[in-house]
Amino acid sequence: MFSRVSVPILGLLLLLCASALAADSKLNTLYKDLNQPMNTRIKVLMDQMTLEEKITQMAQIDRCAATAEIMRHYSIGSLLSGGGSVPHEQAKAEEWVDMVNGFMGLKLFMVCRDPEWGRCYESYSEDPKIVQEMIEIIPGLQGDIPANSTRAFLM
Repeated sequence: MFSRVSVPILGLLLLLCASALAADSKLNTLYKDLNQPMNTRIKVLMDQMTLEEKITQMAQIDRCAATAEIMRHYSIGSLLSGGGSVPHEQAKAEEWVDMVNGFMGLKLFMVCRDPEWGRCYESYSEDPKIVQEMIEIIPGLQGDIPANSTRAFLM
């Protein structure tokens, strides 16, 4: 008798939990929906953030104090890179990229959508999906040297 009553109740509880999770996940991604009004997207995102996340996004620290661990742990909003805070005097673009990659722990790939931007030639495409697909082949192109290649014997 007990099992006949508890099975429908258990099914109803599972259904309610599943619908609550689906509604919550839809709300969590609402801020990413470009078709939503900007104020709605901002409100949803701000409601999801904790006070600590809001504060750290507003924080700007000096480049000299930034390490990968600090950037990861504190979710720092931006780096102050003015006032002599440079890799070194007359640093090349590659040195700046290496510095930023060191902070973030990842490589940055540009997605150019404005042809007036002077560095559009560095972008693979204006479509983020194409850029993502192009980036995914890089480890294959730069991967380990095959053991049976002539170059492997010379190294």
